[in-house]
Amino acid sequence: MTLSSMAQEAYESKIKWAKTDVACVAIDMNFPPSTVEDVLESRFKKENLKSKSEDGFELFRAVKFPTFSTDKMIDILYKVEKKDKDKEKSRIFMMVSYGNNNFISSKEDELLIKNVKDFLNNFSSVVNKYILEQKIEEQKEVVAKSEKKYINLQDDQKSLEKQRDDLIKKLEENAKDQVAQKEDIAKQKETLESLVTELSKYK
Repeated sequence: MTLSSMAQEAYESKIKWAKTDVACVAIDMNFPPSTVEDVLESRFKKENLKSKSEDGFELFRAVKFPTFSTDKMIDILYKVEKKDKDKEKSRIFMMVSYGNNNFISSKEDELLIKNVKDFLNNFSSVVNKYILEQKIEEQKEVVAKSEKKYINLQDDQKSLEKQRDDLIKKLEENAKDQVAQKEDIAKQKETLESLVTELSKYK
């Protein structure tokens, strides 16, 4: 996922719903549809709103969403699709209604549609924030793995240093054993010479 600084302006349009062209607000975004869908879902979940899928749209029936309307219950529908078959760009279609699938344009409620447009116009920054949060969480995992590897290397160092200390101790003991063994060789040779000398008396 990459950040986008290009803000698109929301605009009124038409979209087919229940075989009828109805009023909607749309916006084009330079983000993949999957990312936009994730952020929209997260945004509505913050308001404890639950949707159901219907004919390719996410549908919220009779909900209170103060960002759009502070005093009325509304229906909200939205759909996200690829823009011009470009998997890295998307288009949001959003419809609002006071019920009975009577979807509203600015002619019926200018303030409500302005609020929807403002919501969509500010949505790029919301998506960018979401992407950054995802990247931060991913980077936290990278840092945690790197820290764990560092701790493991420190543990390995301690183990290797212990092996080194044990080896040095064994080398020191080996050196002492060599000295003692050399002394024993000299002593045994002395005994051997003594025995040979003793044997020579019997010629």
